Amino acid sequence: MVYIDKNLSTFYTNNVVENNRQNMEIEQYLSEFGLNSKEIQVYLATLELGASSVQQLSEKTGLKRTSIYDQLESLKKMGLVSEALIGKKTKFTANDPERLKDQVRRKSLILEALLPQLKALHSVPGIKPKIHYFEGAAGIRAALEDTMTAKDKMLFGILSMEDLYDVVGESYMEDYVQRRIAQGFSLRVIRSKEKEIAKRWFTNKKEHREKRYAPKGFVFAMTQYIYDNKVLLMSTKKENFAMIIESEDFMKNQRALF
Repeated sequence: MVYIDKNLSTFYTNNVVENNRQNMEIEQYLSEFGLNSKEIQVYLATLELGASSVQQLSEKTGLKRTSIYDQLESLKKMGLVSEALIGKKTKFTANDPERLKDQVRRKSLILEALLPQLKALHSVPGIKPKIHYFEGAAGIRAALEDTMTAKDKMLFGILSMEDLYDVVGESYMEDYVQRRIAQGFSLRVIRSKEKEIAKRWFTNKKEHREKRYAPKGFVFAMTQYIYDNKVLLMSTKKENFAMIIESEDFMKNQRALF
């Protein structure tokens, strides 16, 4: 009869769960960086295997050899993978992950050169409201980041915490809250008790937060932030979108709730 140490079994199970979670986070961040799912698979495989042949990468990822070649070409153009002849075989090696920073800097320089032209197009005369639409988790997080540009550092929020965590992710939300506090942004917030996820984030002067609950049974279908002359609306994961409405009238209408 074989006896299994339950503590050892639990330890290995927890390690597997933690590794899976970390891999999912890495894949999510690489996706936001601009890599597609197949590029991510091949890039991570080259990091793990070291100098590898197309056949080895195909076995590791489960992708066809023809697809591996396509992904490697794309990764080489991004400077993330190198090709070398070792003996008589062509091998592919992941470059230092620091190269990702080079890509970010390059894109930043391009954007900096382009911004004046984009702003000129954006400055349309008139008083019509402007609506900016965002899709997917990455788009919603980008919309939420805009709240950190509030000129008076004052945010008003109507939040469904359960949906907010579900859409943007717990780790991102935790980081966002800490940055908001560190940068001195104040938040007056109304939340639904039915949508709370934990007993936390109460009224706290040090954390620049004033919280109150909506009446019992009043459940918010969407999360919204009100700041400057803007209203940010964020859907649940079901519809997975956000939009920022720039309108002084609409902002005043929503802010009247406070």
